[in-house]
Amino acid sequence: MLDKQTSDTMTKEKKQALLMYMEQNKALFKNPAIRGFFADPEHMDLLAKTLLCQSAENRDKLELAFRRYFFQIRFTKYLCSLIKFCDIDYHRKRIKEEHRHPLVFDSPVDDSGESTLGELLCSISKAIEDELPAKDPVSFQQSIVDESLYFAFGRLTDKQKLVITLAYSTCALDTEIATLLRISQQAITKTRISALRKMRTYIKDHDHPAGSCRQRKSIS
Repeated sequence: MLDKQTSDTMTKEKKQALLMYMEQNKALFKNPAIRGFFADPEHMDLLAKTLLCQSAENRDKLELAFRRYFFQIRFTKYLCSLIKFCDIDYHRKRIKEEHRHPLVFDSPVDDSGESTLGELLCSISKAIEDELPAKDPVSFQQSIVDESLYFAFGRLTDKQKLVITLAYSTCALDTEIATLLRISQQAITKTRISALRKMRTYIKDHDHPAGSCRQRKSIS
């Protein structure tokens, strides 16, 4: 506890007072908080001054220094706990969301389970990667190469078509679509999920083979 660097800066009187106090209070100096506090040479010097001259001023300085040190320990511990629990809560919510929404997007569109609705939607961007993204549902539908997806998209309501177009052609987020259409983000998410379910149901219930292609029509 009384290292050489601290010892060299102290008078003989201070060193003797400290060594005697530490010998008489061995249990106290086994406490990690106490050991950490007196690892600071300034705190050790405050203790030495208090032992040699037990004035109210010296005691108050030592007590104030320990209060500040102990508060720092408790506050650091609090922050660590807060960060830990926030991180756990964040990951729980993220896992919950990932398990709630991708159920539709990642669901198989046929009994073989080889193709998902998400893969069919992503295939659109590959087919038209050299073109500007379609911002209206008519152009978007005409750009769809997969036959089953083309007809499934045609079964959607006008609102559903617009939301799907903005989400998967222009890659807009639900919040961005909500701002554009001046409705709530929750309403956009509900519409998008409902549209994906409707498309998946149509594809499973009809005889268009998943992945079959149709000839694209040019939009003048």
